[in-house]
This record gives sequence, structure tokens and C-alpha cells, in this order.
Amino acid sequence: MKIIKFILLFTVALLLLVIVGLVAAINLIDLNRHKDRIAQMVYDRTGRELQITGDLDWGFWPRLYLAGGPLTLGNAPGFGPEPFLSLEDFHLAVATRPLWRSEVIMDTVQMAGLRLNLARDQAGVGNWEDLTGPPTQAQPHPKPEKPAGPPFAALALGGVNITDAGISWQDAVSGQEAEIRDLSLRTGALTFGDPVQLELDFGATSKQPQMEVVAAVQGTVVYDLKAERYALQPLEARATFSGPTVPGGQAELNLHTLLDFDSRQGRAQLDEFRLEGLGALISARMEMHDLNEALPGCRGELTAEIADLVRLLNIFELPLGQQLAGVRERAVSLQTEFAVDPGRGQALVPRLEARLLGTTISGSLEAANIQSAQPDVRGAIKAEGPDLPALLAVAARFRPEADREALSRALTGLRNRGLLAEAVFASEGPDIVIPNLRLQALNSNLASDWRFRNLEADKLSLQGKFKLEGSDLPMLLRVGAAFAGEPDGPAGQEAGAHQELWALADRVATARQNSFELAAALTADLAQGQVRISDFSGRALGLAATAELAAQDIFTSPAFTMDLELPLFNARAVMPLLDVAVPETADYNALTRMALKTRISGSPAKFTFAPLELRLDDSLIQGQMVVNDLDSLDLAFKLEIDQIDLDRYLPPESAQQPVPPDAALAGAALLPVELLRELRLEGDLRAAKLKISGLQLENFSLGIKARDGRINLQPLDAALYGGRMSAIVSLDAGGEQPTIKAENSLSGIQAAPLLRDLTGDRERIRGRADISYNLETAGAEIEDLKANLNGETRFSFSDGAVVGVNIGRMLRQTSALIQGRTLVVEQREAVTDFTALTGSAQIKNGLVSNRDLNLMSPLLRATGAGTADLVSEQVDYLLTTTVVDTPEGQEGRELDQLRGIAVPVRISGTFAELSYRPDLSGAGLEQLQQNLRQLEQRFRQEGLRGLEGLFNGRPGETPAPADPEAAPEEAPAPQPEEKLQEELRRLFRF
Repeated sequence: MKIIKFILLFTVALLLLVIVGLVAAINLIDLNRHKDRIAQMVYDRTGRELQITGDLDWGFWPRLYLAGGPLTLGNAPGFGPEPFLSLEDFHLAVATRPLWRSEVIMDTVQMAGLRLNLARDQAGVGNWEDLTGPPTQAQPHPKPEKPAGPPFAALALGGVNITDAGISWQDAVSGQEAEIRDLSLRTGALTFGDPVQLELDFGATSKQPQMEVVAAVQGTVVYDLKAERYALQPLEARATFSGPTVPGGQAELNLHTLLDFDSRQGRAQLDEFRLEGLGALISARMEMHDLNEALPGCRGELTAEIADLVRLLNIFELPLGQQLAGVRERAVSLQTEFAVDPGRGQALVPRLEARLLGTTISGSLEAANIQSAQPDVRGAIKAEGPDLPALLAVAARFRPEADREALSRALTGLRNRGLLAEAVFASEGPDIVIPNLRLQALNSNLASDWRFRNLEADKLSLQGKFKLEGSDLPMLLRVGAAFAGEPDGPAGQEAGAHQELWALADRVATARQNSFELAAALTADLAQGQVRISDFSGRALGLAATAELAAQDIFTSPAFTMDLELPLFNARAVMPLLDVAVPETADYNALTRMALKTRISGSPAKFTFAPLELRLDDSLIQGQMVVNDLDSLDLAFKLEIDQIDLDRYLPPESAQQPVPPDAALAGAALLPVELLRELRLEGDLRAAKLKISGLQLENFSLGIKARDGRINLQPLDAALYGGRMSAIVSLDAGGEQPTIKAENSLSGIQAAPLLRDLTGDRERIRGRADISYNLETAGAEIEDLKANLNGETRFSFSDGAVVGVNIGRMLRQTSALIQGRTLVVEQREAVTDFTALTGSAQIKNGLVSNRDLNLMSPLLRATGAGTADLVSEQVDYLLTTTVVDTPEGQEGRELDQLRGIAVPVRISGTFAELSYRPDLSGAGLEQLQQNLRQLEQRFRQEGLRGLEGLFNGRPGETPAPADPEAAPEEAPAPQPEEKLQEELRRLFRF
């Protein structure tokens, strides 16, 4: 008993102590004395300044309450001096005694003068983000259990009364400014389980668009917390819009709906939804279920009618309104029914009818087992409209860089302006098939048939075929150009694409290549990384093509094989369409017959053309080519040509006026040094017959290796003009200036036809020739290559002739001159026959020197020495000829007197114009004087009178006898050699 009494006394004493403590706390604790501490705590946690300018009041009995104001909370750094939040007055109170019974009985929540300033800076950061803290990563959590009921036995709220509230919004990113003012929220007394009346009024203004709104919302909230059901029955809202963008300056928008939400059952129902105003009427009914699942279901119907979509968008100054400006068909309508039940795997859209921008859209969908690997789907969709250009104009407005004026010009003259697009689709086991997909637009037709399997993005596979054909390719190109970019916009790729496509359209229209056709079958398996295009055929721009393509591992290590065939086409006609300059060729019919057949295999970085068959006019080129590196154009090839005339493809000989010196200097560059340094090439070329620079070659063989600026041509062999050529050429472009080395051996060559074909003129020498040379030079321009040329050459001609000079005739003229008679002029070709002609030449810095020329014939022996300057093209050569034998007949008698006498002939001039004449100066004159002394001895039997008569008389006259007694009255007669020199000059006119 004593223990029980002690416990009771202790309990009473403890309660008295608590009561005394609470009374003391209420009377002794003054919150206003701690406002600075509260402000400091807020600053420490948020970095913002809290100012409580009014008094704080609180109490514990009989109500636990807190009241105060005004107060302000500072803004985030960088958002100006205005406070983030300000509040004039607030009051919160709850009855104390009922709390002991788990009952919450609150007075009306009162709040007045609330101001909230929301803003976002140019970086897109809001002034509230520092209060919310960094976002936390969502963690998976088990599905919450259903609560048994509210955590309190009863709840009563006197209501909510918020007056004179305002919210402002400033967005530095978009420049938008808006404000909600005079906001008031009132609710009736809330008693646990009883309906609650709700009233909301506010006014709002905005600058974009410039508009004012006055809105009022009323509704009745019905709830059952224990059953977790909530409803708005009904919700009524009315808003009045006014501003310069509103038609008539003012318009109303009204909303009426019923909403019922069952949280426990996961259901919601929207009934009698009707939104009317601003030229629009939207009505709907919808039921939702399984809201607690990941994929809820719904069913319902929706009807929308908008009289003028552009006007509605312009009221709120939405960019889409400007993009649709000028559209004639502005009415929009939509009617549909739908039912989606993911739990049962069903989706149904039995009716979809819409009209948008003058285009009618209709369709239906029925699907079952949509969450399984083999859904059952079937449906159809169709879009049809009379004015496709209007739709394209709308689409152009969504692409800022599109040229709408160019689009309008592109569509000028389009007769069939309609659009038709339709498709029927269905499932067949695991596949989705679209057996008929059609599109008709812009004078073009597309028909296709598709099958899809494994609809997951990384496992999708498809199979199908299509055919696209049209009669107005220029129009399609111009439409593409209009969407590619503005021609006068900023310099860049899109502007260039506009110009290129538009120019291509003009070229195609001029060439009247308007029709086109493309068809192919396509198979793709993304899971396996495989793509196959079969039965491809195309026809456009005067070209036709067929192809087969198979690609593997397209996402990892792509590899492909493609068979490509281009039947015979006229490249000369196609190149202008592709803006490729047609080269001027000697043969205008060159490049008019081309065809290609090849297989391309490898990867995008390295691929092979093998086999390769190219028909070039009358030539057939076969072999293979490897692209080792597409970026650096590293190539290898092995080609064989049956016959080719390269001269057909060279520029034609022009009879135009001489090129001015400045233009000649501009074109003096011969070697593209930078290109040679980047060249990566290895190949083997063979030609059964080859014509180049007039030369006819057979069994031509060329091997080439080029890398790092070093280029080697070996072998370089051919059979030509009864003999063979074997050469080696190397070029090194790695230094400051390129160097070239060449070795060549020509054996058994018939010189006459070779020279005729090479020069296009009569040959200067005939006979069978053996020629070899070893040359080296440096430079990138033709003049440097000539000036830096060094090396040596040897030549040997047999059983030939020198054309253009008849040394025998020159000797006969000399003999006739000596004998004082006239030589009959010969009409036959001037040639000097020989049995052998040999010699060598040394070349130093472009100067060719020869000291050992030796010509032998039954009649003559000739030796020569001299130089030829490759830079100035000047020749200075002395040819000394001696009669070693005389033929029978009159010619023999004429030359008999010159036997053993050496006659010097000077060859001079330029490469283009050489002159031949006896040399009467210097060593040549000494030789002639020596010849005269020999002639004097031969004519000694005729006496001095014979010579004097020869030089004093006329050719053919007998000189008069001299009078020995007559005293000389005149100056001494000229010496014989002087007379001979004068007569030779007169005879040869030099």
C-alpha cells in the first residue's frame, strides 16, 4: 500500500511540474527576443536573409497557435534586391485538448499579403533552386502498402482564407514576364468526411503575349479519406481574356467537368468535360484504371473543333501561329474513340477522323497481346489533301533556314497539287507487315511492301521492297533546295547545298532528263548487324544502274560486298548535268560510250574493285583496283587494256593566236609537287596496243610505285616501230624541288615512222636506230627542268638518210661553181643517204654537246661537232663532209674533182627552224682555202688562165686570153679564195 501511494504521489507531482513548466514557458519564453537567432539559422542553412519586422505571437492553451508578420526572405545571389518572398500576416491555430484524443480541430488558416517573386537568369537557373537543394537520384523502393486509414481519429478545419496574394515571373532566357495578382483562395469549413466548397479568384497579366486575364474557379471537393476517394463535383472555371491579340479585344473561356478519383482502386473518371471559348470547343469523356500500375489503362472519346487554329495560336503569340500564317485552311477537327488496357494487352482505336490544314486523316487500330513477343495488330491509316504546296509551305516555316520564296518558285506550274498517303498494316505471327504503303505527291509515286520483326530498337529486323518513279525530277530537286538553306544566308554548307541542288535542277530541266525511277528490295537485321539490298535498279540523269549490296557487322567492324553495273552511257552528256567540266578532246566523239561492271568489297576505309571491267569508247579495261585508305587516296591497281588511243583524250591542236607571255608564265608549272608528295600509288598497267603523242606502242608494260614523294616507274617497256623500248624513271618530290632520273634504251627502232608519228611532220632522219640515255634534272617548271638537265646519250643509225639537206647536191653546186657552169635545179627531196650514223652527247645544265658525230655512206664521210641549248633552243653545229667516192655518170664526173676535199656546213637556228649553209668564216674558211689549194693543183694542167677565166667571166663563158704586154692600169684582181667566197655567198644567198 505504501508503494502504491508513493507512485500516485509521484505521478501527481510530475503532472504538476509539467503544468507549471508549460505555464512558465508560455509566460517566460518570448519568441521576439529570438528573431535574430532564427534569422541566423535561416542564413546558415540557405544563405539568404530573413527579416521579421513584425511581432511573433504564440500560445499553447486552449489553442496551440502561431501568428505574426510582416516578414521577408531575401532573393538568391544575382537576382536583384527584391525579396524572394514577403508575407504581411499569417495565423495558424489548432485546439490543444483534442490532440490528446488524436483529433485535429484547426481554426481557419489565414494568410494575407503574400508576394512570391520567381525568376530565371540567362543561364537558365531559377532563384528557387538553391532552396530545393541538388536533386537526389531516385532509388527503387518496394510498392507501398495500402494505409489502414488516417493517422488521426478525426479532422476538422475551419477553412482556408488567403487574400491579396501575388506571384511574379521573369525569364531572362525567353524575355517573358508575367504576374498573378489579387489572388484569393477561400474554402468552407472542412469537417472530416463532409464536402468542401472551393473558390479561387485571381487576375493575371503577361507581356508575351500582351494580355490580361480575370479568372474565377468554383468547385465542390467530395472526399472519403477512409475509402481514399476524392471528387470534384463539379468544377467550374471562367476566364476573361483581353488584349490586342484577342479578336474584338475581349473573349471568354469556360470549363465544366466532373472528376472522380479512387486511389485505393486505382481508378479515375472524367465526365462532362467541356472547354469552350476563343473559337474552340473540346469535349471529352475518359475512364482510367490501374493507376497504381506502371502502365495504366484508359478508355474514352474525344471531340475537338477549332474554327481558326491560326487565330487561336496568335492570341497567345505562340511561334506556331506565325509559322502557319497565310494558311488558307485553318479549321481543325478531331473525333476519336480509344481503349487501352495494358493489363490485358489490348489497344483499340475504332475510329480516328481528323482534318488539319485542309488534309483529311482517317484510320483505325486494333491490337491484342501488345506486351507479348507476338502482338496481334491490324489497322489502316490514310491522309488525303487537295493542296500539298500549302502543307510544304507550313513545313518550311518550321525550318528557319528554309527559303520559302524559293519553295514557291519550285512549285510553280504544278498541276497535280494533291497528296495521297495510305497504308494498311497487320501482324502475322511475330511480324508486322505493311503490304501496301502508297504515296502520291509532286508528280511522283511510291509503292512499297514491308515486314518488321523484333520491334525492339536494337533487335529490329525488316524486309521489304519499294519502287519510286516520277516525271518531274527538277521540281523535286528544287523543293529539296528550298529546304536546304537560304542562298543569301550565312556562308556555310546549307547555303551551298541550296545553290548546288537548284543549279542541278536547272541543268536537268535543260537536258530534259525529267523522269526517274528507283527500285530495290531491302533486308536488315540490326541484331546481327546485317543489311542487304538486292534487285536495285535506278534510272536518272541519263544513267542506268543495277546493283546488289550485302553488309555485315555494320555497328562494329563494317564489311560489305557490292556488285555494280552501269550499262553503256554517254559520259559527255552526263558530266554537264553533274557540274563536271567536259574536257576538250581532240576527238569530239571521245567519252561518248562508257560502261562499268565491277564488284566492290571490303570496309568503308579499305575496299577493292575486283573484277573491274570498264568500257571506254573503243577500249576495254580489265583488272582490279584496291583503295587502301580512302582519306589519303592510297591506291593499288593491276589493269590490262586491249587498245587505247590516248591522243583522242588530249586537248585538240589549236590554231588560236599565240598565248601572251604573262599567261604562258602562269601555266609554266609542270609538276604538281604537293599532289606528288601525297600520292600513294602502286600498280601494274599493260596495254596490247597504245597510242600516245602519235606514237604507236604494242605490248606496253608499266609498273609504278609512289609513296612519300618518291615515284618509280619500272618496268616501262614496249614494242614500237620494229624495235623495243626499256626504261626506268624515278622522281623524288620530297626535297625543296623535285628531282627526276631517267634511263632508257631503244633498240632496233625505225626512226622515220616514229618521228613522223611523234611530230606530225616529215622526219629529219631515217634508218634503224639504237638509242640510249641516262638523264637527271630538277625543278617543278618546264624551264627549270630544261636548265637543270644533265646526263649523256648515245645513238646509232644504220641504212638511213638525213632529211632536209642533200650534201651531195651542195658538193655538186660547189663543183659547178668551180667549173664555171650552172647546175640544173633538182626537184626531188633533199636527203643525204648514209650507211651508218653514230655519236654521243653530253648534257650539262641544259646544254647538249656533241663531239663525235660520224656519218658514213658510199659517197660521203661526215663528221660533226656542236651544241644545242635546250633553254634557248638555239643550235650551233658544224658538219664537215668529204667525198670519198664518185658514182658513175654525169654526177660522178661532177664530184670527181671534189674527191678528198672537206666541205664544212654550218647548221644553226632554232629547233623549229634550222638552216644549213657552207661555213665561210673561221675554221671553215681555212678549210675552204685549203680546198682551193688542192683544186689549184688539180687544175694546174689548164693553167692560171682557166681559174682567172672562171672567176672573171660568167658561168658558161670562155674567158678571154690575157695580154702579157699590157701594163696593169687597175687594182690587182681579187685572190681566188676571195672570189670563191663571194660566189658561194651569192649562190647560197647568205
